[in-house]
Amino acid sequence: TGEKTMRLPFLGYSITEAETIPCGVRARRPGLHGGTGPGFVPFSNTLDISRPTVGFTNNGWKSYSLVNKKTTPDDYKDNFFGSGSLNIPSDGAWTEYKGTGFKKGLYSWSRARVIFLNRGESVIDVAVNDSIQRRFNPSSGTQPQQITMTGGGMRSLKVTVSKADGFVGYGVVLDSGRGIALDNFSVRSNSGIALFGTDRATNTAIGRMLCYDLILLQYGLNAMDPENTNSTAYGQQLRRVIGYIKSCFHGSTIIVMGVGDRSPRKDGEYVTMPAVDAMLKEQRAAAQATGVGFWNTYKAMG
Repeated sequence: TGEKTMRLPFLGYSITEAETIPCGVRARRPGLHGGTGPGFVPFSNTLDISRPTVGFTNNGWKSYSLVNKKTTPDDYKDNFFGSGSLNIPSDGAWTEYKGTGFKKGLYSWSRARVIFLNRGESVIDVAVNDSIQRRFNPSSGTQPQQITMTGGGMRSLKVTVSKADGFVGYGVVLDSGRGIALDNFSVRSNSGIALFGTDRATNTAIGRMLCYDLILLQYGLNAMDPENTNSTAYGQQLRRVIGYIKSCFHGSTIIVMGVGDRSPRKDGEYVTMPAVDAMLKEQRAAAQATGVGFWNTYKAMG
């Protein structure tokens, strides 16, 4: 029925950062259980332009990526979440989100949540549809927090942070509070191993806020070597990654999506790498060994 609710975070890498695969799920929402909005969107990152599912402008943020954690200031290194980025504002930093017509169900939403860490005395101003404005003075603390606003017909949201010292921004979650909601946590160049750089307690706290039902993992394509069909070492690492995800997001179902096709050109034709089959076998074995689901993406491609 339309009242069913399911939230899915999609943890992947560059192949999913432009919503290529996640949008396939979004497009099926109306015929399944409904649901609107683009889900989780960060305050700022280096890939803003690659998300066609939401209009996105911002100013005054400094972003740090999980895969370049060494460049992150020491004060923030222990605050990474599974989304893969941290966003640190200067005073008056802002981000504005707008619905798009890229796919059905993205133009508007009825619930907006702001996810952040406030270690100082920051003030958050939120404007909806360029008119309705509210000011929030969240308490200071060391745990992630959320501010929730509800109301039908939200088409834009602008978040402004003042007195920014001690503020760590993760992003906003734009959805309908019902049906299927999907959060895209794609991090370029991440083979899955970078997830160990996230903070377990932060993952758990935000996971409880957002109530994840099913976690989708798709990694491995960028970890393959065309000349190497032995993926045993990666399979062992994947087991560790799955175990870590389990320890962060208690009670969530996990599905490993196997790699899709990867084909170099040979004699004028594209031929699937032998490494694809080897990787799929290791991913399936890792899923079986850790007691999670496995989806053969390559086979589903036909």
